[in-house]
Amino acid sequence: MRLPEEFMKQMKEELGEEFPAFLACCEEPAWRGLRFNGMKTGDWEREALGRPVSWCAKGRCLDPAEAEALAPGKHPLYFAGAYYIQEPSSMLPAQLVDPGRCALLGRGDVPPGAGHVPGVGGKGARFLSAATAGDPV
Repeated sequence: MRLPEEFMKQMKEELGEEFPAFLACCEEPAWRGLRFNGMKTGDWEREALGRPVSWCAKGRCLDPAEAEALAPGKHPLYFAGAYYIQEPSSMLPAQLVDPGRCALLGRGDVPPGAGHVPGVGGKGARFLSAATAGDPV
């Protein structure tokens, strides 16, 4: 993988002696993440694929061999909207928003100054919709 020269200089400066480990990690095959759509799937689908993502009950990780064998972007469940291909770290922001106390969703009281909810576009918005049982926003 070829990364921009300026980025490499910055990473080398920031990581110091850990820089070679960073480079080695960049050359390893990538794991893939899936997040299931709670409005379209049950537990059996999630249990059938990959390993759980500890911070997202509907998230799964596929090792490189699993991802290659499954081809998640070509699977019928993908086209049916049963799951989304999503980097596991991107699943975290939507998990941190508690829909039961979210002023944006019109539920509960939010303390003054806490009314700002980080943007959770696209798939995160679908997660919040599923978390509120599909109630209209």
